[in-house]
Amino acid sequence: MAEHEVRWVVLTADIIGSRRVAPRESLRDNLVQALVHINNTWADDIVVPFSLLAGDEIQGVVRPGPFAFCMPRRLRWAMRRLAVKPPILLRVGVGWGFIETPLTASRSREMDGPAFHYARAALRAARAARSEATRFACGDPLHERWANIVLALTDALMGQWTRAQWEAVDAYERRGTYASAAKELGIALQNVQKRCSAAHWSVVYEAERWLGESLASPSSG
Repeated sequence: MAEHEVRWVVLTADIIGSRRVAPRESLRDNLVQALVHINNTWADDIVVPFSLLAGDEIQGVVRPGPFAFCMPRRLRWAMRRLAVKPPILLRVGVGWGFIETPLTASRSREMDGPAFHYARAALRAARAARSEATRFACGDPLHERWANIVLALTDALMGQWTRAQWEAVDAYERRGTYASAAKELGIALQNVQKRCSAAHWSVVYEAERWLGESLASPSSG
């Protein structure tokens, strides 16, 4: 299938209360560092690397499919792990649609198409929330409605995660086994299991995969 016939996934995010983040003078460098980390770690799922837009917005293009809806969570952890106070929190808009410019651009701000407009509309909807929120737009009201219900539920679960749970989930997802994650974190295997269980990780992960798989469903076209 040609690139112009594929519906891509665009993520546009903004930082909640960025002016309160300290140290402010090094914030941009910290954000760039976090985006380099996520672009390298999840390169197989990213089509156009995440980069900073004007102000404190973040944008990138990811592949449609099982891991598309994992990216908002991965972005959030990349920001949370920075050594700034208060921790950086994100609102995220996810848009699914066509891109009318070539995918050869190194930054998403050089591109255009419905996917970007949907992501922007989704971000506006996310801004209505007082805390972290993820919203989805694709031009299909029914698809948007049930996808946003699932996203609201997973956001509510992740909003209760402790830093230790975020670390355990991240290490387990990257490493693939509890033993390998435990070795990286320097804790007992059972503690990784307990933290992932307390975070309801299996539920969140299955919901993310299901949402991503829905982008390839004939009924969602």
